[in-house]
Amino acid sequence: MTFTHKPEEGKERDYERLRHNIDPSDSEPCYVKKKFEINRDDAFEEPKKKYRIHERDRDTVKKYQK
Repeated sequence: MTFTHKPEEGKERDYERLRHNIDPSDSEPCYVKKKFEINRDDAFEEPKKKYRIHERDRDTVKKYQK
C-alpha cells in the first residue's frame, strides 16, 4: 500500500484522504492510494519509525488492501 502526504499531481482521484496521519507525531494530511503498485524489493526501505492506522481509518484502508 502507498501512503503519502500529497497525491501525485493530476492523479488526485487515485487517492483517498485519511482522517488521521499514520504517523501520530505528524499533523499533515495523509492519503492512501486506491490502487496497488508492484515494485521490486529494492524500491522499498525499512520504516524509520512505527506507523499505525487509526481506528477511524481502518475501514477506509481495508477497502484498498490486497
